[in-house]
Amino acid sequence: MENEIKKSKINSLNSIASRYFAAMDADKIQAEHQVRKFCVTPIIEHVWGFVAGFGETGTYTEEEEYAAGTSNVKVDNVLHCYDGKVVVESKAPNEDLERHIPQLTSYVRLSCSSIGIITNGTEWRFYLANRNGEMLDTPFKVVDIKSAGEQDVEFFVTMFDPKYTINASARRKEQESREKNEEAHKKLRFFISALKDFTENPSDEWIKDQIRTYEKIASVSSSKLEDYKNGVVRTACLALKKEISQSAIVEEQKKSNKKNRVNAGEFAIYNGCRVYAKLKGISLKFVDDDDARFSHVEDSVTGRKLMYIVGDVDENTGWSLRGIAFPNRTKGKGAVIQCATVEEVDRHLETLMWVAENIGRSASEWASMYDAKFGEQ
Repeated sequence: MENEIKKSKINSLNSIASRYFAAMDADKIQAEHQVRKFCVTPIIEHVWGFVAGFGETGTYTEEEEYAAGTSNVKVDNVLHCYDGKVVVESKAPNEDLERHIPQLTSYVRLSCSSIGIITNGTEWRFYLANRNGEMLDTPFKVVDIKSAGEQDVEFFVTMFDPKYTINASARRKEQESREKNEEAHKKLRFFISALKDFTENPSDEWIKDQIRTYEKIASVSSSKLEDYKNGVVRTACLALKKEISQSAIVEEQKKSNKKNRVNAGEFAIYNGCRVYAKLKGISLKFVDDDDARFSHVEDSVTGRKLMYIVGDVDENTGWSLRGIAFPNRTKGKGAVIQCATVEEVDRHLETLMWVAENIGRSASEWASMYDAKFGEQ
């Protein structure tokens, strides 16, 4: 039953979003009240399950008034749950939500809400209030319903699951844990980057200097230094060693893969020639000159070189396939027809067919035809 309810909510969300974005594409959604009417209210009712009312649990109110000094303010929507209120503030499409956060903050405080939500219909930001009723600066969730993945959609439709319960305390713990992990990773990345200038373990003075830079403090206590040495710096050293080791392995693998691709490309070209030459009753052989990286396709009977497969050798990059060439009038290699990857070999089947058609001609005829066909390439 629970899965059926969730599936129904997801279908409702997709249907609302589809209609809303179709209306946006047709320029029918331009103002804040249209975002509320065609997106926010349908989601409140059909996805989150609230009904219009006067403040009872499971209802939502529109433009609820709160006293703010000598005047009153109207909050777009307030959702009434078992364990608190939720403020939902709507803005016009494509509106920059960041500049409206102070407004949402004041609404959360005035309404004594546990959660504040602000949206322009596409982007939805969810903020928690602390135990003193002040909204936290960082949202605990941001969802773009136009491009939401499976996890974001599930979060969105189960926001009030069980129904009409927000459990802000649990959400707050989740956010505190996430922010703590994010801070730890940020600190670790800082020290990994700083340690790249070292080949040995850094001194205590160096660590203190980095701590002062990172935390923007004037002095470092001995206990803080020990905490960093035993935790962050030690972990950063190990991570950096692993990163350097892994980089070396990856580099070697790249060289090996590149050489394999060159070999595969050479044999693909040769096999193409062999198949087409066989149609003319001519047998070819493949001669691999590993030093110069000029592989030859030869007529097995006469030993005449019919084609060169050209490569380069570089100590830094390994092997690289350049392409194919044919003997010119002086029996030297003609211009190289670029064929840098195995995938590009398939684009030169027309060339290989030309070889097959003319492979039985004399050397002088071959050179003339070669100049005519490939001279400008």
